[in-house]
Amino acid sequence: MVFKLTGTSSHITVRQGYQAICRGRNQSGKALVTLMIVLTVLAMLGGGGYWAYEHYFQEKPRLKLGSVKVKPEVMDFVYRYMPKVHSLVISLDDDIVLMDSETKRLTSIAKKFPDQTKLVNGQLELIKKTRATVAETLNYTMGRIQTIYVTWLIDPVRGKRALAEDRRDLIRKMLTVRKSSGRLLARLRTASQRS
Repeated sequence: MVFKLTGTSSHITVRQGYQAICRGRNQSGKALVTLMIVLTVLAMLGGGGYWAYEHYFQEKPRLKLGSVKVKPEVMDFVYRYMPKVHSLVISLDDDIVLMDSETKRLTSIAKKFPDQTKLVNGQLELIKKTRATVAETLNYTMGRIQTIYVTWLIDPVRGKRALAEDRRDLIRKMLTVRKSSGRLLARLRTASQRS
């Protein structure tokens, strides 16, 4: 076999090319071995870094709710396939937990100051109504999500279709509730931080 080098008129046979490569290898053999060792070490460090990130540093999704019983695999499904919905579900759950703790705090204030119960009861009634609305939305959302999850387990194609159809509606409902309860929740967060 004969190769022609472009730009020159000389011909090199395969044997001559092989001999040239061998001569070059003898001169740079140490450099090649060093390069291979460095690349191997870098690959091992990269792989180890990725493993450490996956097992120790990556944020784990929250799979339990404080106000609603839900199976962890359902929450994991929501986290993987509907991250925005997962985030809103967590927010609504945190809002309910905040309202529950604030209700306990206000009840203890009412016990300490019995002559001020009218003032405390007004705030408790507002919290109770808001909590009912938020809890209703969260329960509806979790019921829908569980239906989507079971549908996905039975038939992944239908499950993905249901997921795509319901995602926007669920997000819209939760955002509407969060917006309507936003002022009260901001006040409650401020009050709970002070106490």
